[in-house]
Amino acid sequence: MRKSGMFLILLLCMGYSACNIQPSGNSMPDRYYDYNGPKPKNIIIMIADGCGYAQIQAADFYSGSPQVYESWMVRYGMSTFPSGGSYLPAESWSDFNHVLSGPTDSAAAATAMSTGVKTTLGTIGQLGSRRLNHLMTAAQLEGYATGVVTSVQWSHATPAGFVAHNSSRKNYGAIALEMLESNMDVIIGCGHPLYDNDGNPVSSGSEEYQYVGGESAWNHLLDDSDGIYDQWTLVETTTAFQSIADGSVSAPERLLGIPRVYKTLQHERSGTSSVVNPGDNTTGDTFNGDVPALSLLAQAAIEVLDQNDSGFVLMIEGGAVDWAGHDNNSVRNIEEELSFNTTVEAVISWVEANSSWDETLLIVTADHESGYLTGSSVDTGSTGPWASVVDNGSGNLPGMDWHSSGHTNQLVPFFAKGIGAAQFSLYTDQADPQHGHYIDNTDIGLVVKDLMDN
Repeated sequence: MRKSGMFLILLLCMGYSACNIQPSGNSMPDRYYDYNGPKPKNIIIMIADGCGYAQIQAADFYSGSPQVYESWMVRYGMSTFPSGGSYLPAESWSDFNHVLSGPTDSAAAATAMSTGVKTTLGTIGQLGSRRLNHLMTAAQLEGYATGVVTSVQWSHATPAGFVAHNSSRKNYGAIALEMLESNMDVIIGCGHPLYDNDGNPVSSGSEEYQYVGGESAWNHLLDDSDGIYDQWTLVETTTAFQSIADGSVSAPERLLGIPRVYKTLQHERSGTSSVVNPGDNTTGDTFNGDVPALSLLAQAAIEVLDQNDSGFVLMIEGGAVDWAGHDNNSVRNIEEELSFNTTVEAVISWVEANSSWDETLLIVTADHESGYLTGSSVDTGSTGPWASVVDNGSGNLPGMDWHSSGHTNQLVPFFAKGIGAAQFSLYTDQADPQHGHYIDNTDIGLVVKDLMDN
């Protein structure tokens, strides 16, 4: 059982304090509740890597309005600590530096969300030498199509943490090969070996193949007649992704999408602008050229997966929110959060136009917080360390301060809507005065597996 305690948070005043669905009583329930409702047809898990409450608030202030998911009935905090760790609310908010100790990383966090089991830092899909059962594998056994989409390398920690098994997240080549040889129907992300971070071709001899499983694997992917990885349709250009997304071409049975850029869709591009680029290239550093937006990649993935009459399970990651947090780059952190929010809006539009909330579950959350973001004490005049992010008006950079280049052990936001969403209320065995009841990241794996097995 996780330790309970009082949790005083002065960071935000955004209305996250109460959820409309609350468990009765104050006792800590068992960690498993059998789901007896209708089985979801589609399950979509969206993860803004490195996003805490302050990152959402900063993007809200810049865009001029809160996000639609912030008003969903099912909204909680979520603890993220790794195996052997803990989240101590009282200590976290009596000592500003306390949450800098004991944070998770994306590998352990993704593994926890996928398998329902906590593991150690840097570990993908296993605990020690024991291979854990991913929810994607469970979904495939139930007849679902499965996919992962990310704005960073597709063999990076979060997508890998839903598919692969490895003792180290840094073993990109081995992880990529396992993912290629898996039963996934869609894998989309960066890591193109022939392009740089600005989306430009690299010179001969400068190719980097680690994120795609090595040069030999890449050559097999290019040769669709040699019998190796021929099950994958390789897609690279924005035009090709768009054609799949809008249905102007027949969707392939299995899609490996690798945009022509190296590490991230946009975050690692050149430039040091202090102005956020809202997406139309009129301000800020010009976006990479023939590089699709995360929202388009998500739409293409759904078009492929939705061919399966039994439904699908899809994980979509806004991975570079984390990268901008590590860099303490406020401009690109907001850019990446806005890109993620646009992707959430695209997914919601698909659900309401092509499915329904009676058959689809959508989860929006984070794996951990990065950068220890708060408001600017200079702008607010606050003498306290937990100053709130300052609203400087739509289109203006909010007042925001960073306190770390690493991860923190804070609660992160969790939102859910659709069939089965209320099941998470049974797992809110902790409470704090500001955020209300909260779940643990392992509860995602437990609940989703239970929903599919119904």
